[in-house]
Amino acid sequence: MYITVRKALQLKRFKEFKLLCGERGLDRKIEKISLLDHEIVDPLPKQFFRNEFALSSLLGAKSDSKLILKSVKYLNESGVSGLGVKNVYYDILPDEVISYGNENNFPIFIFDNSVFFEDIITDVRDVLRDLEKSAAFEDRINHILNTSVSEDEISDYFYQIIGFLKKPYQLIYFKEKENLQERDILSIIERFRNEKIESIKSIFKFGSGFIMAYSTDNYRDALFKADLAYLNINLENYCFGRSLFFQKSSDFKLAVRQSIWSARIAELRKVEFIDYNDVGIYKLIIPYADTEIYREYMSEIIEPIKNYDKKHGTELLSTAKIFVENEGHIVETARALHQHNNTIRYRIAKIKEILGMENFEGQFYEHLSLAFRINKLRDAKF
Repeated sequence: MYITVRKALQLKRFKEFKLLCGERGLDRKIEKISLLDHEIVDPLPKQFFRNEFALSSLLGAKSDSKLILKSVKYLNESGVSGLGVKNVYYDILPDEVISYGNENNFPIFIFDNSVFFEDIITDVRDVLRDLEKSAAFEDRINHILNTSVSEDEISDYFYQIIGFLKKPYQLIYFKEKENLQERDILSIIERFRNEKIESIKSIFKFGSGFIMAYSTDNYRDALFKADLAYLNINLENYCFGRSLFFQKSSDFKLAVRQSIWSARIAELRKVEFIDYNDVGIYKLIIPYADTEIYREYMSEIIEPIKNYDKKHGTELLSTAKIFVENEGHIVETARALHQHNNTIRYRIAKIKEILGMENFEGQFYEHLSLAFRINKLRDAKF
């Protein structure tokens, strides 16, 4: 597991770091962090390794600044990610060191004497451990969802990921409305570790979002939103899907599914929160939306309309989409498309003709609506 130097700069204590050179090397990986001390005077073979970040006060070079360049070359040639210098003996570094760092894309930072080495090392190690744990949890969830597992195995995973709970729990899947940024992953996980909230039992990355385990016997929306805000989770930037509350650990798999399904619907409806109870007819569609039989059904409805548009230069498919979004109402569809009502009636009649459903008014909308709902679900990336 690793983070890049650029991502590390999002961590609390790294925000005190000032970049001196090597900006083009900020995407180097950090898998480990260590102190550089006597190696300045007498570098040892294989003392530092690839993807290791070094911290130093440059104690060994306090009487001879020429040793700094020697040490920086040694670090770079060893594949080290970068160097953070505590300004105990040097506030600035020699020009030849800065030039070398820029020429070799080797990031060198300077940071204030008030920041302790031990705290920086702990921050990085904690984040790397958190990311490793989060990746392990994600693997376990995928195993639960994609294989046949017993209730005992589901319970074992529950205790590994969530722990032992005395209160009812629900799972919340939340996903950024745009693209999840790596800085958000680090920020949320780090904040969760440092600011313990009694009701939030676990947070880990899953797919393109997060799963949160929330446990309380007195749920209130206001408290839940306050807990999210305390973790610096901006509600406006995410869509949330919430499972029902469960008591048994063996219901963990069902809770995971409900939270993910609900979040997919929240994204489709462009709302912040959806509880599983409010998913509606999608409860019947979501479990099978990615299956071959649903794909074929969807294609049988959508492809003929799409092919007609391509051949005749019409806009029937987009009309059908807006028609479904407006629950089959002609007037609302016409208003959304800035068209006359009769224009929309003509287009809908043409779609019925293409699908051979001129005499099946009720069934026509049911089929059209179901096909577009399947299509939207298949397009949602989770």
